Amino acid sequence: MIFVDGVLDEPMGSPLREFKRRLIAEALDAQIDLIGFSKESRLTSILTLLSQLYNIPEDPWYAYVAPLSLLCGGEGTGIYVARLAGIALTIRVDVVSRRGVEEVFADLLVSDNHYRGYPESLRLAHHLTVFTGLEVLTLKASTKRAEVPLNDLGGRRALLLGSIKPR
Repeated sequence: MIFVDGVLDEPMGSPLREFKRRLIAEALDAQIDLIGFSKESRLTSILTLLSQLYNIPEDPWYAYVAPLSLLCGGEGTGIYVARLAGIALTIRVDVVSRRGVEEVFADLLVSDNHYRGYPESLRLAHHLTVFTGLEVLTLKASTKRAEVPLNDLGGRRALLLGSIKPR
């Protein structure tokens, strides 16, 4: 199971559409579950509609919304809204899997700690990869100079993460 920060679907004309289509195809071929999480999605507003139709439990739940436009196939593949913990925000969860959706969400709930319904591993990645304005400028300037060896810049980790320390 691989977690992705953001949606797995891309609209027509998006420069990322072909990349994500290949990523999804390779994950399905390798029988790897690919799970995209979006904290900010218009689909999370569907909670209001769902609450008018159903009694939304306090326990974790998910609801199917639509198929992914990038592919056909995969038993558990689709776009869902979900609440992954009792006291949590409703988030969009894009699932690509050959397994059934119940099995995918069951594994998702036990595979990682969830902080307010968001996987802890992705939350930590956010904290570890935040760049200051100066670091962004340095990264842009450094990558434009192709003739500068990577080691002169302090290695790949220093180039990408700068002076950021875990919090």
